Amino acid sequence: MFFRPHISSAITIVVLLLVSGCSSKLDDGLIKQQVTGQVLVNGNPEKGIVVQFKHTDPQVTKNASRPIAVTDEQGRFRLSTNGEKDGAVAGTYLVSFFWPEGGNSTRDFFSGKYVKTSGSAYEVTIGETEIDIPPFELNASPSAVEAAHKALAPKRLQQ
Repeated sequence: MFFRPHISSAITIVVLLLVSGCSSKLDDGLIKQQVTGQVLVNGNPEKGIVVQFKHTDPQVTKNASRPIAVTDEQGRFRLSTNGEKDGAVAGTYLVSFFWPEGGNSTRDFFSGKYVKTSGSAYEVTIGETEIDIPPFELNASPSAVEAAHKALAPKRLQQ
């Protein structure tokens, strides 16, 4: 499929950020603001959606150019740049979304619809104070949402 390279990139970025987030000593010296928000799919909060912001200023580099988060059970997220939930630098960002099956899977329950930041309909400006972004409203087919719920449901132990 045409979106596989972008999905692989998103997974790679998530892994790299999670690994870099394990070191609390990593500090780029940039001032970051707490950024929180929520993702709704067909009007409902969903868990496990990767939310990635891409800074529009090419002068902003490294992790600061692509803060990332994963939604919780209420669809809520808190951005991370260099450490767990440390926020994002001020500026304008384009936002992309990837709903992975988990593990090393490249399956996206959105079928690549929200993976590309170029031409993204989702733009956010972060100022010099913390921000709680209004909910992002995304759409997916009912069958995709059902497949996501099945794939992401906690596995029950056989008795």
